[in-house]
Amino acid sequence: MLWTGHRRSALDALELFTFRRTENYDPELGLEGSFSHYRTKGRCNQTVEGPSQIRYVHYLEAILYSGIDPYSYRKMFMQNLSLTVGQMQEASPWLVSFTVVCNRSIMYDSAHRA
Repeated sequence: MLWTGHRRSALDALELFTFRRTENYDPELGLEGSFSHYRTKGRCNQTVEGPSQIRYVHYLEAILYSGIDPYSYRKMFMQNLSLTVGQMQEASPWLVSFTVVCNRSIMYDSAHRA
């Protein structure tokens, strides 16, 4: 709904989703749809309940209105990496490996470099 422009804000998109998902929508309840609300009030709207789902709707809103082009790629270089070590690591040499992941794809794995 945000991506197509059908709704202009994350809250509007979530509210419309809740309206369409709930059979007997109650505007007084709004986006409140948690189980604890249901136990205390006896009814609730069927809304998006997962915190990560709600967070990603807000992320998309931020991308759309901040001028960030999600399809443009630019090179970034890591210039510094600081690791805090304890007494045990200071006493003997140790190896560090890292993985760079972008859009769930492994871009670089230092443990498997050629």
